[in-house]
Amino acid sequence: MPESAESKKVEISGRRRFFIRPCFSACFLSPLSAGLFALGLLRGELALTLTGAAFAAALLYSFAGVLFLALLHRKKALSFTAAFVPRLLQRGGQAGLIFSGPGKTTVGRPRRLFSLPGILLRYEVHLETKDGRIIRHIFDPSTAPPLDAALRGAYYGLYDILSVSDVPGFFIAGLPCKQEEGERLLVSPLPGAEPFPVPSRSGGERERVDPSWVRTDDLTDHRPYVSGDDPRRINWKLYGHGGELFVREGEREPPPRSRMALLIDSAVEKELFSAEAGRRMVDRCCEYALALALDWKDKGIEVSLGYSGQSGGLCSGGFETLAALLAHPAAQAASGEEKLPHPPEDEGVVIFLLPRNYSGLRLLDEFLSRRKTAELIFLYEDERQKEAAGLCVRRYGQRGGCRAYSFRV
Repeated sequence: MPESAESKKVEISGRRRFFIRPCFSACFLSPLSAGLFALGLLRGELALTLTGAAFAAALLYSFAGVLFLALLHRKKALSFTAAFVPRLLQRGGQAGLIFSGPGKTTVGRPRRLFSLPGILLRYEVHLETKDGRIIRHIFDPSTAPPLDAALRGAYYGLYDILSVSDVPGFFIAGLPCKQEEGERLLVSPLPGAEPFPVPSRSGGERERVDPSWVRTDDLTDHRPYVSGDDPRRINWKLYGHGGELFVREGEREPPPRSRMALLIDSAVEKELFSAEAGRRMVDRCCEYALALALDWKDKGIEVSLGYSGQSGGLCSGGFETLAALLAHPAAQAASGEEKLPHPPEDEGVVIFLLPRNYSGLRLLDEFLSRRKTAELIFLYEDERQKEAAGLCVRRYGQRGGCRAYSFRV
């Protein structure tokens, strides 16, 4: 799973203060240049002497240039901040940057900083999720290219620095910069291709007294949403693809139940999943949960979402709200203490989770002890995980009020 807290603390603390250090090439070249220079003087060979002197001059210029620019920009770096726009985007999207620099704020890039020939200035943004995914965005501060968000997650600031280095890579200096607190970037999942065919037994116990509308994917039975329309008639699938709101105009039907809760249990059994595989499979849980939520909303069912370790109550709303929530689930050890939120008793419950050994099911058992009914969907990707998923399905299939399924993804 993620790196140890102690090693991470040491790394971060080293980036929060000014530092300058030689790189491996400088440590190798310094004694080499001194040796060549001394050998050339002893043997009276001009070529060796000039070679050693050239290497020494390059090292001296690199060190002096890096040190000079680091001291020159040290106070300016403290006034730089970088914010991502938009803060919420879908996996595979791009986020631009807004810089706040000394004296003024500009969109896309700060003002150009003074430099020297052969000396590079780079702005570095380092972000991390709770389960150890890291984004390093390193760029020339005068250009500020957009950031590609390839992996889902809620990214927090690890550290921001303005680095000063020479072209050969002999020396590097780091100037700490301010950074935003809390979540700096939310990368939501893309919905799975098809929702799982989970036959929810009732959708909760609360009767819905108002009529709903038959599901249809025919655009001729849709019209643009206008203020005052019932939001439960919105076709969220169309919104997820096109970004525009349409409402269904179908025949009326009265479904007896209409409230469902979708939960993500992000506990990962380390004996079955590597750290990377665990993060990838939690991504799959989020993708298929989002697809199922959109499918239910398209049928007029009220949907709420939650995940293990969530603070506050369950979340409900439109596509953007649900997608933003599903950026937060992070892979965690199955023996952890991150509990699932408890939906109201009048809501049906479907839980997406990964197979694990019986020792890692304690928190799930505790959750189910307070529920009358629940649907469990175990996702796996290889034969070993399939066997563990089968054991979990058999265990919970015999439990009163539970139904369990396993799917390969």
